[in-house]
Amino acid sequence: LIVEANSVIEGEYSGDEGWDIVNKIIEAICDTLIDKYDDLPEALEPYENPCATEETYVRYFERFTRTLKRCMDKEEIPKTHLVVKMDEFGRFFEKRDTSIFMQLWKSVMEMEAFDAILAGHDVITQMIRKYVNPFGTINLFQISYINRAAAVSLITQPTYREDKGSSSFTDEAVDYIWKQSGGNVFYIHVICGYAVKFMNNYHINILNTKYVQQAIAEQLDHIDVCALEELGHALYKSGECGEDRVTDTEAKIVLHAITVCQNTHDCSTAEALMAYVADAYNLYIPNNERVMSILESLFSRGVIEKDDKGNYMIRVNFYPSYLDKHIIASLEKIQ
Repeated sequence: LIVEANSVIEGEYSGDEGWDIVNKIIEAICDTLIDKYDDLPEALEPYENPCATEETYVRYFERFTRTLKRCMDKEEIPKTHLVVKMDEFGRFFEKRDTSIFMQLWKSVMEMEAFDAILAGHDVITQMIRKYVNPFGTINLFQISYINRAAAVSLITQPTYREDKGSSSFTDEAVDYIWKQSGGNVFYIHVICGYAVKFMNNYHINILNTKYVQQAIAEQLDHIDVCALEELGHALYKSGECGEDRVTDTEAKIVLHAITVCQNTHDCSTAEALMAYVADAYNLYIPNNERVMSILESLFSRGVIEKDDKGNYMIRVNFYPSYLDKHIIASLEKIQ
């Protein structure tokens, strides 16, 4: 049973602190149970119009959750798996210290009265790195990436030809697009868009790897710097907040360092990256500690991966293959 608690955080969050969110979550759960079963168990009736305050919300939420769990265990609520769904959850972290609320959230989730899906921004991964223990009950999923099977379907289905029983992309071209995109939905759409435009311009029925590469090159040769920047934003731009957030410039530099170190030395360990940044970009990133902080941010957001030898790699190969030289060139102009 899905509890839609999306109204918890609307646009510019107007609530004062965690107590307001607690009231809205409890209200959403009670309203959903009433809609489904026409009534609430007697023990939950006092919570139909929740009244947690800034001073009481921690005990109030814990008490409600224990009561809810008891009602479910006694089957006063028919066997139900409650899932609370909250969108834009990251907004809650943008202007406040939320460690107390997340400690409460952890204790509530450990009671196992309900599960939750929290859709948010990169600020959530930032908070997870900052407050490891309070976020211990949260499993992170990057929804901008899909697995290979889903990616193949996304690449092939729009150009599937019933009369031929196949897609307009050869198997090798599909594999190339998969490797270039790393499973990132944004880059799958970008590359396929270029390829289909190329196919229409040149009246080609089947697109092989060479054609896809040519389609990409032609498009990138005719777009301006601003458009190129937008093509990279899915990787270097974060939704983090606060003074310690990773800036676009910092992310670009570290992504460039990974590309250079892999291409020139076949070694992109933290030590190699720190040495390169210290030599080429100390104006922007003053010390090794900051380099590590940027790597941690990119890794937690799924932008980069690390192999068993400690080498960092950009997950989306489209960035080092095509975008890196353009994006770093615009940065070097202001150095």
